[in-house]
Amino acid sequence: MTKLQLSHEAQNDLAQIREYISGELDNPSAANRILAQISKRVRQLIEFPTLGASLTTILPVQTKHRFLVVGNYIVFYRYAESKNVVFVVRVLYGKRDFSRIFLDEGQDAPEEIS
Repeated sequence: MTKLQLSHEAQNDLAQIREYISGELDNPSAANRILAQISKRVRQLIEFPTLGASLTTILPVQTKHRFLVVGNYIVFYRYAESKNVVFVVRVLYGKRDFSRIFLDEGQDAPEEIS
């Protein structure tokens, strides 16, 4: 069975999403609903690790990263087939400049997969 791992950045992204929607927008039920939707889609990667599109379809880079769109959010991940692990790298709001964030941070997941 495919294993699922979330980077520290992805975990922080999810916490910030919850905090923003719950606190700033004063809508804890919406925060729970959105996080449940993201969680459900991410768990689908256990069964279908190549479910998302290749990041090369939207960015001019050579990478093995993939992405899933979940409502207003984009889940970036990489599937390490040899280790049978899906590694979720980031979960970002879709209107953010994710290309700058993603590329500037040098998101290469293979060495982070244990």
